[in-house]
Amino acid sequence: MANLTSVTVTAGVPTAGTGTVSTLDALLNLTTAVAVTPTVTASAYTANNVIGGVITFSSIIPAVAPGFNGILQSITAKFKATAVTGNLTVAVFKANPSNGTYTDKTAATWNSADMANLLGIYTLTTPLAIGAATMTIYNLDGIGKAFTGASTSLYAVVTVGGTPSPASTSDFTLELAVMPG
Repeated sequence: MANLTSVTVTAGVPTAGTGTVSTLDALLNLTTAVAVTPTVTASAYTANNVIGGVITFSSIIPAVAPGFNGILQSITAKFKATAVTGNLTVAVFKANPSNGTYTDKTAATWNSADMANLLGIYTLTTPLAIGAATMTIYNLDGIGKAFTGASTSLYAVVTVGGTPSPASTSDFTLELAVMPG
């Protein structure tokens, strides 16, 4: 946060006085995007399996007083060497969903104690293949979900609607983009 030492107001234009400017600091850093490549299993998944376990997005929320406020803008999922079909469902949490079981390549065991920290569940429906159908990307833009986080981190649990077969343990990447809010 920048402190102004002198501001004067002449004809509605501030040029002298004292005060603190906080909104300008937030505007200077409009969006933070964090991409995480969790370890996945390099073999076929079954529909409704979790891919990547609980995925942590550290330092994605700006720590601006009075709390950890943000606006979730977009979600992008990428398979770098796998052609994928079917939906991906992304549950985004403001605190670690540690009460359920969200293990890679198994069905999620959702726990109602985690729901207090659930920001939303987002379905990525249209996979786009790149090249000779060896890469796949999903985009969900313009979400606009305002929230107050528990820290500077967000967490996600992704389940697959189809039966992807990641080509390697680093084939899958999930990216979230957040604006200060």
